[in-house]
Amino acid sequence: MSSKGIVLSAKNISKSYNGKQIFKDINLQLYKGKSIAILGASGSGKTTLLHILSTLDSSSTGDLNIHQQPITKKTDKAYIRNQHIGMIFQAYHLIEQLSPLDNILLPIKISRSSTKPKSTFYQRALTLLETLQILHLKDQQTSTLSGGEKQRVAIARALINNPSIVFADEPTGNLDNKNTQLIQGLLFDLCSKYEKNLVIVTHNQTVASFADERYHLVNNTLCNG
Repeated sequence: MSSKGIVLSAKNISKSYNGKQIFKDINLQLYKGKSIAILGASGSGKTTLLHILSTLDSSSTGDLNIHQQPITKKTDKAYIRNQHIGMIFQAYHLIEQLSPLDNILLPIKISRSSTKPKSTFYQRALTLLETLQILHLKDQQTSTLSGGEKQRVAIARALINNPSIVFADEPTGNLDNKNTQLIQGLLFDLCSKYEKNLVIVTHNQTVASFADERYHLVNNTLCNG
């Protein structure tokens, strides 16, 4: 494929912490409209790799490019995340005292864009809630929701900024089998519907099977297949 179709490129990415090599020489390319699953055992470093790819952490060595832009120490990473990246965490990271609607709109409020009822983002939030089948819960306190409902709120929050790349860290790790099947379907369907790239870290082979490409992080290196 042409390099113009690459939305994310990682070259020779390595990470060490306190003298310990977590992984080395990671090479990865994400093409427009595609999804990638990264599998690995607990402690293999897959979450650390996801955080580096999503600019939440920095590599020890190597090069990362997002939409052809090199990510360096001088890069405004907060701006990159606001413009291009949506994050979904295993532990949801929602504010329990807020409603689902307010949680979803929080990134917009932080960026100081309008969240008034007639605004584009407010209407987008309602659309996402409806698509995720939780519109009826929009004004409840988030602490009262089930794990599956909280993860759906987290997915909507990740998509509210209209990012080009969604990163998901074990999004079904805290869910039972029924909710795992529901969330995996909704996540991949939504990314396809809204034409988002998806990078998902998981230990679940079934969830990973939905991705266009699968990688395994084994013995400090990344293997395709």
